[in-house]
Amino acid sequence: MGANRIIGADTEALTANGVKLKTFADDLKTNLTSLKNNIDEAGAEGIFGTSANKLLEVYNALNTDLENYAKTIDLLSVNVKGSSNNKVNLDAAEASRLIYEG
Repeated sequence: MGANRIIGADTEALTANGVKLKTFADDLKTNLTSLKNNIDEAGAEGIFGTSANKLLEVYNALNTDLENYAKTIDLLSVNVKGSSNNKVNLDAAEASRLIYEG
């Protein structure tokens, strides 16, 4: 929560979601690397047939798209965590300016 709940942002939830996004992106990158290693190993052993080249072409395009997706999710996690920090800072700064004029 914010310093005095002026902003009303649930910063703990924002931070937790940022961490979840980062974990998802890291897991996706790990899985993509593992899959690529398996595909490369299978390719080194020889993939035969008329569809082999097309299969590898489609896989490589998909892998590139998924790697870009993982990078985007990673960046999003940084932005979410940054937003959480910004809300805390804004809340604290504005709370210090509050005065009672009675």
